[in-house]
Amino acid sequence: MIVTGYDTILLFSNDHGHLVRDRKFPSPKGFWAGATWGDYNRDGYLDLYVCGYVKYDRGKGDAASNTQQFGKEVPFTLNPASYEPERSLLFRNNGNGTFTEVARELGVANPEGRSLSALWHDFDGDGWLDLYVANDISENKLYLNRHGKFVDSGRSAWVEEYRGSMGLAAGDFDRDGDDDLFISHWIAQQFALYQWLISEQKQARAHV
Repeated sequence: MIVTGYDTILLFSNDHGHLVRDRKFPSPKGFWAGATWGDYNRDGYLDLYVCGYVKYDRGKGDAASNTQQFGKEVPFTLNPASYEPERSLLFRNNGNGTFTEVARELGVANPEGRSLSALWHDFDGDGWLDLYVANDISENKLYLNRHGKFVDSGRSAWVEEYRGSMGLAAGDFDRDGDDDLFISHWIAQQFALYQWLISEQKQARAHV
C-alpha cells in the first residue's frame, strides 16, 4: 500500500495481513497527490506513478488574496494557480525490494501539470500500459507506451483538455471492444466522457 501527502510518500508491505512500513522507500519533499501501480515495462514487477500537485508555500497568501469562482469564495491556499506546479514521479520496481525514480528520464515527469490523479491503462490495445494524467488548470496528459518508452500523445488523441481534472476511470461503456475514458472535474465544469476510436492507421483517437 502506498500513502501520499505533503512531503510524504509511505510504502507499506503486506506481511501476512500486517502492514509494515518500508523505511528504505524514498520520501522526497513535495506535495504528492494520487498514486497508481502498473507494470509499464512488463518485467513482472509493479511500478509506481505518483502525482505531484503544487509547490506549496506555507507562508504565502492571506485572506485578502481570496478569489471568486462560480459565485463561491475560494481561499488563496485552495487555488492551484497560487503556486508553481510540482513534478510527478515514476518509481521503477527493480525486483529486489528497491525502486528507482525515472519520470524525467522517461518523459513523464509532467513538470507543468499540477497533477491530482493518474491511470495506467492499455488504451491502444498493444499490450503495454499507457499512462493518463489528470491535471488541475493545465492540459491533461496521455503518454502512450512504446515498449517501455513513452510518447506524449494527448493532443493527437484529442484528450489533452484544459479543465480542473480530478478523478479518472476507464471502461468499455459502448461495448465496442476498447475502453473509454471518464474524467471528473472541479465545480461547475461538468464531467467528460471520451469514446475511444481506432483509425485506419491504428492510431488512438478519442472525442467527447
